[in-house]
Amino acid sequence: GGCSTLSASSLAEIIEMPRRCCNRRFRLRRFLHDEDMLVTGTMVLELRHDAITAAARGGLRRLLSAEDKRRRDRRIPRRALQDPSKSVFEKLFTSGDDSSLITLTGLDHRCFAYLRDKFAIIYDRFSPYSEDGRLRLLPVDPHNRGRPRTFTATGCLGLLLAYTRTRGSKYVLQLIFGAAYSVISLFLRFSIRILLKVLKGEPGARVCMPSVEEINVFQQMISNLFPELDGVWCTMDGLKISIQQAKNYYIQLAFYNGWLHDHFVGNVFVFAPSGVCVAACVNNPGSWHDSTIADYGGIYEKLGKVYNETGGRCAVDAAFTKKRCPFLVKSNQKVKTRNRNQVLLIRDTQATSLRQTAEWGMRGFQGSFPRLKDTIMFRRNGRERQLFLVLIPMLYNFRTRYVGLNQIQWGREKTKPKARPLNLAERTTVGKQER
Repeated sequence: GGCSTLSASSLAEIIEMPRRCCNRRFRLRRFLHDEDMLVTGTMVLELRHDAITAAARGGLRRLLSAEDKRRRDRRIPRRALQDPSKSVFEKLFTSGDDSSLITLTGLDHRCFAYLRDKFAIIYDRFSPYSEDGRLRLLPVDPHNRGRPRTFTATGCLGLLLAYTRTRGSKYVLQLIFGAAYSVISLFLRFSIRILLKVLKGEPGARVCMPSVEEINVFQQMISNLFPELDGVWCTMDGLKISIQQAKNYYIQLAFYNGWLHDHFVGNVFVFAPSGVCVAACVNNPGSWHDSTIADYGGIYEKLGKVYNETGGRCAVDAAFTKKRCPFLVKSNQKVKTRNRNQVLLIRDTQATSLRQTAEWGMRGFQGSFPRLKDTIMFRRNGRERQLFLVLIPMLYNFRTRYVGLNQIQWGREKTKPKARPLNLAERTTVGKQER
């Protein structure tokens, strides 16, 4: 630390220092350069630990000039962006094209307007500026609220939905919404909390067990297609989401999965034939088995209660235990034909076919929300990760019930929320003016 700005030749000289300059323990050492400048250099012989790599990158970055740092910055400055009122999203939204809005946000105009009306009530009352990320009430005095916000309620909701529908760096969102990187990050954190609060009060988005009447209907639907699976009404499977490696050894050990040889966050979801998620347990250490997550998250307890009331069972794969769980029906990928009852063979085959709906449900999560395929940034405080993973199943249920784009088609009825539809006359007028 405390280094002055070095020229390109000085930086190259430090990087090309001989191997003898570094000790065997790969620690950073200080070298005297040109008798006036104390610099920090490092020669990483082997990338054995992320801490060494991070220290080397930080040390080399301090040696860069201000111009070199600007050229390596992957954020787009405000002067290179359009005004948010004339952004790409505003053009797409005012066009009135449902397919375009579904591609970017996952919702059509009617469902978007329904959520936006409830979203705006909270958005106008609270401020995104808080130290701990919690919602903070705005001042009552209208003259003491500061400058106008960059985003309207429509833009803020569209930002969050577009974030779940994209992958990679946030600079893509900068180009779509015309806002600086810091503003994008701030309003993403703000909008996640608002939308989560809105969806908790929306019956069509709740992740909850269905009624006894609905379970009986699901059992009859599955029994008509798979006669040997008597009483089965749902399927269950686990989903691993990649996460960055933690610096702390014990935290890293908790998220490391020895079977997949990487770091993950474990999640378990239960799907009904209607396509909705009826039970979920998210944000668990990746080293946990799917059966352990289901037990810890109370999913086994919920399925056991349904089994005692209706006799309903759940189709699962080999990752879940059947001991002390009579409500589970396990599918076998390799069915043994020797010394095997013909009825059991048919049942295993049908259970394997039925459990494919759980794979479709996982594809529905990752296909509808590609952000889940990205590696989650690790933070010691996992509050942001928890809120985002809790939001995803609720948004998935809302989209399944009201938009209807879901591969699980059994008995699903496409219903629309009672929202005020967009004025078709206004939409046509806006389109003509823009053309």
